[in-house]
Amino acid sequence: RYSAAEGVIIPHSAYNIGREKSQYRIISIPYVLSSKGVGQQLDELADENSQHSKSNYRLATYAGNNEWHEVPSSSLNEFNRGAGYWFLTNITSDIALEGTSTPQEHQGNLFEMTLKPEWNQIGNPYPIAINWSDVQQYNADIKIKGLHVYKNNAAFESGETLQPFEGGFVFLDETSEKVISIPFQG
Repeated sequence: RYSAAEGVIIPHSAYNIGREKSQYRIISIPYVLSSKGVGQQLDELADENSQHSKSNYRLATYAGNNEWHEVPSSSLNEFNRGAGYWFLTNITSDIALEGTSTPQEHQGNLFEMTLKPEWNQIGNPYPIAINWSDVQQYNADIKIKGLHVYKNNAAFESGETLQPFEGGFVFLDETSEKVISIPFQG
């Protein structure tokens, strides 16, 4: 069992550097953060006046019902494990996460996330890969559709594996919210 997770950076393989809509990727934060504040965690991306502006990066998440939350906004001011975030930056600096510790879930205590009916933007809550068919099988009594990821061809495609720091969309074919458990290999 490990708690400390010092020196964690969001790997460049999880996002693109650029300004074009086609260059967005969906990221997640798979570590427990002592401070979940977007401003603190993305401090390297602030402008010369320490302001977090759309000129240096864009961060947004789908809120359901065709609604989006985008930084800067009081509706999106924290990172949450299990959530996915559209992300794009034009800054080439490494993005180091502060105050990280490894998740304390285990096979008898899995991470749980709440899905709303229809589309949900999710993220991998673990610093290891998860297999989406394992999630569907583990939660077999809940109608969760396949995983859709946004890839380098700037289009959605079916996905099977969510790597650490990656996210995507899933469809819940139910009429009410459902809590699902996220199993992992090990």
